[in-house]
Amino acid sequence: MKKILVLNILLLLQFVGFSQLKYVNSVAGSEVGECTVSHNGKYLLMGQSHEITLFEISNTTGGLTKKKSLLNPDNEDFTYLNLSPDDKFLYTRSHYKKNAKLVSVFRVYSLNLTSSEFKLIQSIDNQDNEEFDFNSDVIISPKGTFVFVNSENGNKLYVYKRDPSSGKLSFASKSIANQSNFAEFEMSNDERFLYSSSYNLFKALAVYQMDKSTGTLNEIQQFVHPSYRDYNSSKFVITPNGKFIYTIGTDVYSTSQDQTQITILNRDANTGLVSYKSHYANLKNDGIRNISFIHMDGSGETFFALSSLGNEVHAVYVFKANPIDGSLTKIQTFIDGGLTSKLRGVYDMAFSNSNRFVYLTAARDNAITILDNPQAKKSIAPVEEVQIVENTTIEVEQEPNNITNVQVQQTTTNTPTATINSSNSRAISKELYSEVWKKLMIETSDAKRMDICFEQLEGKSMKTVQIAAMAMLFTSEYKRLEFVKFMSFFTSDKENYKILVDLFTFDTIKDDFNKSIK
Repeated sequence: MKKILVLNILLLLQFVGFSQLKYVNSVAGSEVGECTVSHNGKYLLMGQSHEITLFEISNTTGGLTKKKSLLNPDNEDFTYLNLSPDDKFLYTRSHYKKNAKLVSVFRVYSLNLTSSEFKLIQSIDNQDNEEFDFNSDVIISPKGTFVFVNSENGNKLYVYKRDPSSGKLSFASKSIANQSNFAEFEMSNDERFLYSSSYNLFKALAVYQMDKSTGTLNEIQQFVHPSYRDYNSSKFVITPNGKFIYTIGTDVYSTSQDQTQITILNRDANTGLVSYKSHYANLKNDGIRNISFIHMDGSGETFFALSSLGNEVHAVYVFKANPIDGSLTKIQTFIDGGLTSKLRGVYDMAFSNSNRFVYLTAARDNAITILDNPQAKKSIAPVEEVQIVENTTIEVEQEPNNITNVQVQQTTTNTPTATINSSNSRAISKELYSEVWKKLMIETSDAKRMDICFEQLEGKSMKTVQIAAMAMLFTSEYKRLEFVKFMSFFTSDKENYKILVDLFTFDTIKDDFNKSIK
């Protein structure tokens, strides 16, 4: 009883003084779309159908003062506003009709936010003679190195290298989705991994490792939710500290498919791989029927779920996110009506530099609503290149669909630990790796998965990252341990093998693994 009381007190203290967000005001617009805040925190850009409106942000109140509107010269609709890290270039998508078909064009603008000057410098409306369709998305990587564009209903992803001085894009690579689609996609802060959600009911997320020199993406994981849930939505967010990913969706086998879930995934910053952690099970008790979009501020400690589809309640639900274990606690609800009467169709969000002021765009009410979060914390610094072992980083060479060549770069003269590979081991081929992967993925029994590995992988040399990706297909940590122990005799980079301890959550299994690699 005493332990339970202490725990409850600690949980209470975690939220003592966590003040409620406050409504500031709403700013009306015309056909309001996406919004974004400049990296210097002084300006907000809002898409409004055929124009982009530039606002100046008040440091004290968070209020918006209109400065100028950029009209689309071809009367096209603007969507997806992406600013370069230095705020000097803007990357947008707009669409128009061509032969009775809606197609997209991606445009690059140079801009001077201080003087409100915009100038079109580049347009891209096709790649390899393939036009971008109406649903094509565009994002810029966190450091501004690459720009990503999907096409053909998400079946393909085009990677463009960005020139930081001119802002212009040059084609780098093309990836074709394997058994899934590039529905929505985000990149890790260190620009080593790209995550893509899928419209495939049985694939929650696909994970790709990027070759920074070429922009080539190599798929290393297709994560399947253990209870076959969360595939009706493609929305997800990566926490700023890189430890967790939140997804939303419904149970496709449930009789009440309108009951959205929030699923929390573990993310390994070293390998980029994800695993199921838990799901937030209190939505119904919290009065939340449906969630359409999710967002998180730069601190990683305030999480927002938005309900905005159909004739359901249109609302903003605010959660306190625990950056240590990823857990969520609902603290507040803003429902359309009363003071906050401009939330119908709410879907996009942006945050001031301090994260104190929150900007919500509502498509059906054509307005931006401003909230004040007085206890918001500042954004955490982006995670730099993750080191696998001391003074060692791993980068993937260009290789389609699989991790087959991993280059280890030593930055010191430390002597690596001894490798215990069999002298008769040969590097696994791309074809065999892919074949075994597919067999393990469709198999439902971990025991049979191990039989496949014993039969087909003995004597086949593999890199640690390859082994990690395959190990995640085992649902039982005991069988996962058996697999990595077995493969330790054939790995070609044993000095990196200790990172696989992060594949396990139980201390006893971690201890067993650590003893086995000494």
